[in-house]
Amino acid sequence: MDIDGWLREIGLEQYAQTFRDNAINADVLRKAIGEPPEDPLLLFLLLTGYVVANGVAGNVEACRDVATSILGLAEKQQASAPLVLGHICVGYSLLLGGEITEGKAHLDQTIALYDPAEHRLLHFGIDPRVSALVWRSNALWMLGHPEAARADADRAVKDARAIGHAPSLMIALSIADLTHMLCGNYAAGSDCIGELVVLADEIGSAFWKLTAAAIQGRHLALTDNAANSIPLMISTRNAYAATRANFLAPLDLVFLGACMRRLGNSTMLGAMSPTR
Repeated sequence: MDIDGWLREIGLEQYAQTFRDNAINADVLRKAIGEPPEDPLLLFLLLTGYVVANGVAGNVEACRDVATSILGLAEKQQASAPLVLGHICVGYSLLLGGEITEGKAHLDQTIALYDPAEHRLLHFGIDPRVSALVWRSNALWMLGHPEAARADADRAVKDARAIGHAPSLMIALSIADLTHMLCGNYAAGSDCIGELVVLADEIGSAFWKLTAAAIQGRHLALTDNAANSIPLMISTRNAYAATRANFLAPLDLVFLGACMRRLGNSTMLGAMSPTR
């Protein structure tokens, strides 16, 4: 399998070096998707994982480029599962890049196309409707529709609970918490945090334990508990930076700056690791 040729064929030749840097070689691809793939959907799932990884790292341009390629390939095939993946990936990538109205339109498409019998848990092990609903809740808040935002957040959590799938529920709780806190509904946000902490402990996930702690830090910042928020936010932000998970770094820095201004102390910013 010619990796460079394969990437050129799907319009992602600019990421050939990234694939090499991350040891994604012909053997890895054969194991992941076959040669040729026995199930064409596996190619879309592989690329979806690349979108998610770049989104978490804050590599917005790469996230958007690959997401756009996924949707382009899906539109050529006109198969429903690739289209669901394409729209959720493009919607997610556009939101991260600040293109809120455009991103919401793709999340709307994900929800409209979703068929639970065919698409449940399709989006990299997370239910795509749950993911689309909870990310759309953020978009709705940013577009000035707080009540609709809260309704989407509540629906995402309710659906994830009904599915009984921990990863889907954890992503729903973590993003729904942000929506509730931005809407000033701190009690609902606190409930999300509590449930997320319990789930993270149950499955023993270091990433989700860190995520829960980071969310607790933001919650403390928004509820005027700056003294307790600052050390927690610094420690979690440094832990994220060590793994290059930087997609919420700007939000954390805004909260940290606000907390330090309240306390009249800017010296603790020196304890922050620089984002990469």
